[in-house]
Amino acid sequence: MSNFGNQSVHILVVDQDAMAGGHTRQTLIDEGYSCWFSADAAQGIELARQQIPSLMIVDTDLGRTSGFDFYRLVQAEYPRHDIPIIFVSEDRNSDLVSRCHQAGGIYFLGKPLDPSVLLELTSKALWMPHLIKRHIDTQAHNPIQKGPRMFSEGGLRIR
Repeated sequence: MSNFGNQSVHILVVDQDAMAGGHTRQTLIDEGYSCWFSADAAQGIELARQQIPSLMIVDTDLGRTSGFDFYRLVQAEYPRHDIPIIFVSEDRNSDLVSRCHQAGGIYFLGKPLDPSVLLELTSKALWMPHLIKRHIDTQAHNPIQKGPRMFSEGGLRIR
């Protein structure tokens, strides 16, 4: 079982390919994550309303809507939550990969998904928002601070 994976982490998988989405869901459940699956955007939105996901893994093609539109809908519902998303697709076009990142995706995975890569990127995606927030909240990003940072070690100031 994963060090981070546990039932308090809720992952939403949305993939119009029920078999692929089911495999993704089962891989995550086997690792100890709480995971829901939806084969369409409308049901995915309803699942997200029931429990705000910690992470979403979404196919770029959801039939009548795109994974990008789905992500925008969820973001509109939960503007105060920074829900990370991993986009997946059978299409490995470099333009699509770029569009995924522009839409806010932190990772892109081509299908079929490699379970070990899926689990590694899931773990990283769950930690990433917390690391970024902590980094932004530190003095490294204090707009008032001028010049090089000062560190103190044993009473001596080191530049």
